[in-house]
Amino acid sequence: MHRGVWTLVAGGLFLAGCVDSTKPLVDPQKAKPDKGLWGLWRHVDQEGHISFYHIGQAGDEWPDGVFRVVGVSHREGKVEPPGEMLLFTAQVGGKSYLNIAEPKPALLEKIKEKGWEAVEGYFLWRYQIEGDRLTVWAMDNEAKRQAIEAGKLKGEMSAGQVRFAKFTDTPENLARFLAEAGDSLFASDPVRLERVPLSGR
Repeated sequence: MHRGVWTLVAGGLFLAGCVDSTKPLVDPQKAKPDKGLWGLWRHVDQEGHISFYHIGQAGDEWPDGVFRVVGVSHREGKVEPPGEMLLFTAQVGGKSYLNIAEPKPALLEKIKEKGWEAVEGYFLWRYQIEGDRLTVWAMDNEAKRQAIEAGKLKGEMSAGQVRFAKFTDTPENLARFLAEAGDSLFASDPVRLERVPLSGR
């Protein structure tokens, strides 16, 4: 699923109920900006489909640490409709994480009107920047399920044939557990992107 999130965001297609948590790891109003994420990133999936992601500060009306991502995918000669989302970063246990607000129609406007309570869920992904390479690890659904069933974090499971696990605990408990669990919570096959040079950069 995690590959689909990056490639399908450009088309606005998301699996319902597959967010990682109802809460972020950090208050978006206090999130510190990681300017290393700014710029244009390119991802090529296993089928050769290409997606580009523009990442930068969301605007003057947003906290400095909140970034806007605009994605466009090229598939078999066609350009998919662009998609966009908001994210902010957190540092836990010496590692970097993305808090990605679940993309919903008119979400940006809803946040401006009602605050961050308008966000129903977040994807929590680990990331690492090395030079012009961005590596992203999505949370593993089975690892989330085991953590919830073991009582390590509060959470719930979706109904249906594929049961998605979602944390419902506090940001403080999420961060504490994440520092302890580390990479065991994340998929072993990351998504890799490369920076595209921009003129005037």
